[in-house]
Amino acid sequence: MASLTIETKLNAVSWLMIEASFYQQKVVKIPYIIKARQAYSMMTDMVLFQAEGKHPIGVLLVEASESWNDFMTSDYGEECIEILSKVLQMMRDNLDVKINEDQYRKLYNMTDLFHSTMDIDLILENVLKNIRDNFPEFNVELILSNDQDRHTTIDIKLFDYLSERPATIEAFVSGELTTELASDLNCRLLNAPIKGRQAIYGILQVSAPTTYLFSTTEKDFVRMLAQASGNALENAKLYHQSHRLVSDLQLINETSHRLNMRIDIHEMLLFLQKQLLKSFQPMEVCFAFKKMIRLK
Repeated sequence: MASLTIETKLNAVSWLMIEASFYQQKVVKIPYIIKARQAYSMMTDMVLFQAEGKHPIGVLLVEASESWNDFMTSDYGEECIEILSKVLQMMRDNLDVKINEDQYRKLYNMTDLFHSTMDIDLILENVLKNIRDNFPEFNVELILSNDQDRHTTIDIKLFDYLSERPATIEAFVSGELTTELASDLNCRLLNAPIKGRQAIYGILQVSAPTTYLFSTTEKDFVRMLAQASGNALENAKLYHQSHRLVSDLQLINETSHRLNMRIDIHEMLLFLQKQLLKSFQPMEVCFAFKKMIRLK
């Protein structure tokens, strides 16, 4: 369970420690390796909940009484365990279906939005919103690379090789999800690369408490969301680049056509100033001429 802390998991009973005890049986005496633990010293029996053909669901530790022994040796004991195993398995399956349904619905809605817009701001805002909806108590940060167009109004961080953490750099370079226990920051980091088909555009970073462990389902969701956003950013980037290229070609064509006309130097400079201001939005434009000396 993702909500369990590291301490709880470290103190938990490993399935490998008790698996052999349940050979062809569902109710057995508790082994010494478990009974030696203070928390379980009073327990005497173990009951395995496992639906047929499925992975184990859990184990019930019991301090046996006379009534317990009478019930488990009756015709109803084994039937009761079988029914409880089926119920617990059904609850687990329904929970998994609901979690996956919610996450894939969000991914579908995000992908649908990404295909309908070329607005970088809107793409990044929705990425952050979906991550924060899934991890409301955690800090989420977008770390974008240097070549990313700076048209966003949301808070983002610039990716810097000199200052980023090794796990973050590894995720950016390898394109694979990484995790790190950042003791100096008192948090656990999950780094998901925002990658498209041609390049990696940044990192989606989730900061959780040091005692938190991300589940496989959570990692898969963050990975797929980051990849969907990477494809959307790439499409938006290529779209804007193509429009800029068309605009540049139009500018070159218009400028060449005008300069080939018979116009005086003053009119030519005014036209060039207008074109430069229109294309590059500079604060100032200056033309410097080198005096040419004709040799006799």
